[in-house]
Amino acid sequence: MKISESQKPYAEILITGATGSIGSSILQALGATAYDQRSLLPMSCKHLIIAHGSDQANLYEANVSSVIATLNMVDVRGKTIVFCSRRSLLPDTFELEYSATKAACLAVCKALYNDGVNITALCPGWVESEMANRAGIKSVISMDFITHTIKWLLTDPSVRIPELLMEPAI
Repeated sequence: MKISESQKPYAEILITGATGSIGSSILQALGATAYDQRSLLPMSCKHLIIAHGSDQANLYEANVSSVIATLNMVDVRGKTIVFCSRRSLLPDTFELEYSATKAACLAVCKALYNDGVNITALCPGWVESEMANRAGIKSVISMDFITHTIKWLLTDPSVRIPELLMEPAI
């Protein structure tokens, strides 16, 4: 969907790529407004979280296309944070397609960062979530730490951090 510049809704902060319990926890911690990318976007808001359908069979569509579409639909006047996953930098053979699509999201972020966009690719390892539970992962990053990190990233929009890799303690 192509939206003219004058019709684009704007947000001071855009967080995208976070789904399920991760997106819900961030939403609650920031007191933000969430919108599914398929719904009508608001004309403006302070915080905007776009939820992507992780239940989609096509991970490229769920991860990469959704992030690109979101970035084209919203005029972000402050900070953009895209959840890219640790696997975007350090892929493994567990769910290889997921690693590849998150690496593509990271490449989009790096290209936009190089063009001057205030964007951070947040690359956490296993996060306290349904996905970690299904995989039987015990060493995870707490949602409190994720939301604290996001709040920290948002404290000074003049500081640009291209990517942030986070690993749980072992």
